[in-house]
Amino acid sequence: DEAAHAALMTALAEDGRAPEALGVFARLRRTLAESLGSSPSPALVELNARLLRGQDDGPRVRIGVLAAPNELIGRDDALLAARSLLRAARLVTIMGAGGLGKTRLAQALAAESSAPAVVVVPLAGVRADAGVPLAIAAALGISETVPGGRLSEQRPRPELGARIVAALSDRTTLLVLDNCEQVIEGVARWTADLLAAVPSLRILTTSRTPLAIAAERVLPLEPLEIEATQEAPAVRLFVERAHAARPGATLDLEVVARLCARLDGLPLAIELAAARVRTMTPEQIEKRLENRFALLTSGDRAAPERHRTLEAVIEWSWDLLSPDARQALALLSVLPGGFSAEAADAVLSAASDDVLEGLV
Repeated sequence: DEAAHAALMTALAEDGRAPEALGVFARLRRTLAESLGSSPSPALVELNARLLRGQDDGPRVRIGVLAAPNELIGRDDALLAARSLLRAARLVTIMGAGGLGKTRLAQALAAESSAPAVVVVPLAGVRADAGVPLAIAAALGISETVPGGRLSEQRPRPELGARIVAALSDRTTLLVLDNCEQVIEGVARWTADLLAAVPSLRILTTSRTPLAIAAERVLPLEPLEIEATQEAPAVRLFVERAHAARPGATLDLEVVARLCARLDGLPLAIELAAARVRTMTPEQIEKRLENRFALLTSGDRAAPERHRTLEAVIEWSWDLLSPDARQALALLSVLPGGFSAEAADAVLSAASDDVLEGLV
């Protein structure tokens, strides 16, 4: 399996073990010659040549990698798991609901990556599958479209795919595709094609749904743990962000823990609530949570529009649902406080498994 050999060579090179990577190629070439009378593919030969030239030790390329605005809290385990998956697989998807911090985690992984090239492509503004290669090409500085009409109506030139492959083949690259759910079919198709064409490429995606292709390894991102201690991730996040908004604010940890529990450990909701400490106590915030969509609105002005309020997160998710899924969700809303699979089946007797899965 040449893809596996390329992945191993790339991982060894990124870990500073280039001689071992070259040894992998030498053994494969010898095995192919002795058993099949053949040679490694041109792509693998080129990867080996780059390692020999030390090309991957040259100046590092960073595109779209952002410096962290503050500390990433409560995601140590997720970072460890993601690092392990990226070493073992060429495609990793960070999957979870809106507001869990998928983008923030992906940016942290991009910032710490030792890959010679790291390219982050934000896809939140892309609404059609045809826009996926345009966004990737634009990030790489090779965007080229067929002229005509509005930007949303532009189409990639037929040779654009080959130019993207050539750019990504230039050096070992980590490609981060952020916010894939609204163009999941296009991302899945292009990801599969790029992985097949560029053996040295690794791809990290963030999405509310998996890409569902063979190479994918999924890392589910969970809400933050909640306990009434200073060390509990959810409580620590609230305390840190509250003190950033109002230094010296007095915070009752039990009240903060209750607040975080009512917000389901969702990092975005916790940060929005903590920002309210500028003018309210945690006790006052807790009392007003019955109207949380009106309360949790003062988000980071530098954040994407869909992450500035809790209502915007819900609206983004609703817009992504199919008509059948929207109808199913409306019917399930009669079940307060969550429900079992059996209860959902009873309410949605005619709904397909695909519809139910799309709501999870």
